[in-house]
Amino acid sequence: MSLDIHRQLGDFHLHVELEVGGEILVLYGASGAGKTSTLNAVAGLLTPDSGEIRLDDRVLFRRDAGGRGGRGDRSSLPPRKRGVGYVFQNYALFPHLTAEENVAFSRWPDRDGRNHSLELLERMSLTHLAGR
Repeated sequence: MSLDIHRQLGDFHLHVELEVGGEILVLYGASGAGKTSTLNAVAGLLTPDSGEIRLDDRVLFRRDAGGRGGRGDRSSLPPRKRGVGYVFQNYALFPHLTAEENVAFSRWPDRDGRNHSLELLERMSLTHLAGR
């Protein structure tokens, strides 16, 4: 994965430039340093003002420095097509749904119309909580 992105957030200017090739990476820094904004940009939940995000040979996001509304080179895959998983620091479950329904909520059915919620819960050894 490679990143070279810019984003103005109020008085704060985020500029991230990094290249990671198959190793584990830790983002750390002071509160407000841009860690969450960086992860949100990779996941497609925050749109940088300019730059590029690549995952292997795929361009997830590209916008030249011409900025918003400019006529420059632009491309952005929607979050669901990026192949990026994201686990939030604070879980966001729907309290009126069961564990199985919460897992199923974000899943698209496969060609047979099935969702695989129980299989996913089984992989995590959580099937005993499916109905809670």
